[in-house]
Amino acid sequence: MKRPIICLAAVLVLTFALSACGAPGQGPMTWLDRPLDGARLPLAPVTIQVHASDTDGVASFHFFVDDAPLVTTSADGGRLGQAMVEWIPTEPGTYTIRARGVDSQGNPGSDATSVVTVGQVLTPSPPPTVAPEEPPVEPPGEVQITFTANRTNLSPGECATLMWSVQGAEALLLEGEPVPFSGESEVCPQETTSYTLAVYVGVGPPSPATAERELVIVVSGPAITPSPTYAAPTPTAVPPSSTPRATIAPPATPVPTSPPGCAGRPVISSFTASPGTITAGQSSTLSWGAVTNGNSDVLVGSVVINPGLGEVGSPGSRVVSPGSTTTYTLVATGCGGTAQQQVTVTVNPAVFSADLAITDLYPETLYGPIWARITNRGGPGTVNHTVQLSCQWARTILDRPLDTGQMGPMPISISSLSPGQTQEFNTDIAVDLHQYGYDMTCTIQVPFNDPNTGNNTYSESFP
Repeated sequence: MKRPIICLAAVLVLTFALSACGAPGQGPMTWLDRPLDGARLPLAPVTIQVHASDTDGVASFHFFVDDAPLVTTSADGGRLGQAMVEWIPTEPGTYTIRARGVDSQGNPGSDATSVVTVGQVLTPSPPPTVAPEEPPVEPPGEVQITFTANRTNLSPGECATLMWSVQGAEALLLEGEPVPFSGESEVCPQETTSYTLAVYVGVGPPSPATAERELVIVVSGPAITPSPTYAAPTPTAVPPSSTPRATIAPPATPVPTSPPGCAGRPVISSFTASPGTITAGQSSTLSWGAVTNGNSDVLVGSVVINPGLGEVGSPGSRVVSPGSTTTYTLVATGCGGTAQQQVTVTVNPAVFSADLAITDLYPETLYGPIWARITNRGGPGTVNHTVQLSCQWARTILDRPLDTGQMGPMPISISSLSPGQTQEFNTDIAVDLHQYGYDMTCTIQVPFNDPNTGNNTYSESFP
C-alpha cells in the first residue's frame, strides 16, 4: 500500500510546481509561424501569422515592423490564440518583424521576431575617393602611361600620329577632349606644338588631373605646298647649274593597332550563364574565365559586368535572379583596347495554380511520431516541388502548460501531387500522449505564390 501513496504524493508535488511556474501576470508566450527568421521574400504583400499561449487567455496581438507599430488585432481570449495580418513593404530592404501577445489581464508577453530580406538588396558601392586640391604624385606601379608619336620633327604641311595607352585610370582627356584608354590620333601642326594628355585616377573631370603627359611636335624647315589636284603641273627642264629641288619624305609607316608593348586587344576566355532559361523567382549563375591582355598570360586591370554587377575580377562567377529576361555584358579594358561578350538569361513567367494545404495532423501511436497530410486543392498537379514544413507545440500536463517546442523548417519533396490527391509525411516529432497533452500548429511554405495561403497552416490538439 505504500507505493501508490508515494506516487500520489509525487503527482501532487509536480502539480503544485507547475502551478507556480505558470502563474498569471507573466504575459503570453508568442511565436511567429511566418515569415520565418532569415527568410528572403519578393517585393510583394507579406502574410504575418502568429500564435500565443497563456493560462489567462490571449486577448490581443500587437504587430511591429522595425519598431514602428503595424496593426493591433484582437484574439478570442482562449488559452491558445492566433492571428494573421498582411504587411505591404514599399521598397527592398532588411526588416525586423515583431509580434507581441497580451493576455486577458492586460499583461504583455515577450516579443517574437523574424528578420527578413525583401527584394534583391544590393550592397552599395563605396563612394569615390575625392581627389586632393593639388595633383598627387602618380603612385609607381598603379598607373601605367604611354604617350608617344611616330614622328616628332616635321616640315610644315606634314602630319604625325599620336599614340597613347593608359592603365588604371578613370578618364583621359587629349587636348581637353575625352578619348579612350588606348588609341591614336593624326595631327598636322603648322608650327611647333605641345600636346597634353590629362590622366584622372579615382575621379574624373572636372576635378584636377592626377597626372599629365606632354609631347612636343617640332615643325621646322620650308613649307611644302602640295600640287593642285585638278591638273598635273607641266614639267620644266632644270638646267644643269640649277639647285636640286627639295626631296619630299616618304609617307610614314603605318603604326600597329595595339600600342607598343601590348600583346593585343583583351581576350575573354569564356562567359556563360547556367541555366540560360529560368522561371521567375529562380536563379542563374554567370561564370567567366580568365581575361588577359591579348595572347599573353597577364590579366587585364578592369573587368565590368552590366547591368548590376559592376567591377569584378577574373576568373569568377556570380548568382543572379533577374525578374525578366536580361542580357549581361562583360566589358574588359586592357592596354590594347577593349573587348566584350554577352550572355542572355531568359526568364519565363511562373505558373501559379496548385493550392497546397495541410489537411490533417495525427499521431502514429500514443508515443508518436506525428504525421502530416498535405493535399493539392488547386488546378494542375505539382511536379518536383520542395515545400518547407515548420511546427510549434505547447506541451501540458493536467491541463497546465509545461513547456514548448518547435521543428523546422524541414524540406519535404513533392514529386507529383494531382488535384485532390493527398500525401502523408513523417514530421519526426515524437510525442508521449500517455502522460502529456499537446497543442500543435504546423505551416508549409511553398516555392510559388499559393492562391490560398489561408490553408497553409493547420492546428490540432492531442489527445
